[in-house]
Amino acid sequence: MTIVDDILDFAKAESGKLELESTDFNLHDMVEDVLESWAESAAAKDLQLTGLVHPDTPAWLYGDPGRLRQILMHLVDNAIKFTPAGEVGIEVACEVETVESVVIRFTVTDTGIGITPEAQDLLFQAFTQVDASATRQYGGTGLGLAISQQLVEMFEGALGVESTPGQGSSFWFVVKLGRGTALS
Repeated sequence: MTIVDDILDFAKAESGKLELESTDFNLHDMVEDVLESWAESAAAKDLQLTGLVHPDTPAWLYGDPGRLRQILMHLVDNAIKFTPAGEVGIEVACEVETVESVVIRFTVTDTGIGITPEAQDLLFQAFTQVDASATRQYGGTGLGLAISQQLVEMFEGALGVESTPGQGSSFWFVVKLGRGTALS
């Protein structure tokens, strides 16, 4: 079902039919939801799964929590998939704050296999996988990062990666959100 959803989201984004919703949401709850969703998969591989929302980051925001969650889910899925031992973590920080909006930086870091600079150039292309061989060890459609890239751009943001083979990866994205009106 996830594969079908990814293909549909990709097709909608490519045709300009994918839209963001806007609602108040609690950032801490959204990050906690992502961590809870992946806790079992991380535990099955004996990985430590952590999350940190910096204290100066506004808790209540206005935007599309479902699409933010989708981006984080793709990034954490990849981090767990490509990390045989060690840890995967989500870190969230406020980069810019104005009266009306905030720019939030999300970072998903792992101690996994890492990615070569050559392979990093291919990561955000649809249906592209770093290991495309017939005997590839890691599955997937090659759409998660392409969809994430499109969604981040819809949030007026950017998505990138820093990685060293054998030492792990750090995928980050920044998005512009409104200030939430709900009370903590």
